Amino acid sequence: MNEFLKNTDAKDVEEVNEKLQEFIQKYNNNQIKYETTLLDDAYELLEKANQAKIAKGALKLAKQVFDTSNECFDAILFQVEYEDDPLIREKS
Repeated sequence: MNEFLKNTDAKDVEEVNEKLQEFIQKYNNNQIKYETTLLDDAYELLEKANQAKIAKGALKLAKQVFDTSNECFDAILFQVEYEDDPLIREKS
């Protein structure tokens, strides 16, 4: 999307919104290809960690997330949230 918007000459918010709508339409019609990044992969893994039913498994996945992409700071926050809660630690 950033690349798409760089190539536009929008002069105000209304024009930017029009270009965003154009981008969405082209993306939905498969006219724009998107290559996933390591950060995208990390967020997919973090979603699995969020859905994990066992705290130990969730933490393991969250650590894998950060190994996948150290730009995924949400993985650190996720780990801190679990590790700082004594009730959750007792359940794992």
